[in-house]
Amino acid sequence: MKRKFIGSTIALILGIIFLVSSISQIAIGKARADPLVGEVMILGSLAYRSLKKRRLGIVKSTYYRKVFETLALILILALVILQRDFKMRLINDPLANFLIPFWAFIAYGIFFFKKNRNIIQDKVSDSK
Repeated sequence: MKRKFIGSTIALILGIIFLVSSISQIAIGKARADPLVGEVMILGSLAYRSLKKRRLGIVKSTYYRKVFETLALILILALVILQRDFKMRLINDPLANFLIPFWAFIAYGIFFFKKNRNIIQDKVSDSK
């Protein structure tokens, strides 16, 4: 069961590492520190993990879970788009300002639009 969440666990750990390292760089006065990458990775992995647990039937699909996932995705979008000089940041650092947020939405979207019958078949085959 734990192997099902290896990707989101790695993303969560890397997000925490990026966030802590950028905060420590800000604390020592480095000008290049930007916690955006860590924040996006943490929010994206938590939203994806919540969706996957709901779809696999590990946890109940509650209203609050769905709201959390939606708010996490909206917050990712807001963190990226509402930056000062967004266009320049997008050009100068496309990894943090486009690729990682895009990856978070794509990972969530792939599992969101996955057909239920495949998920149920996976669940049945795991129990054998």
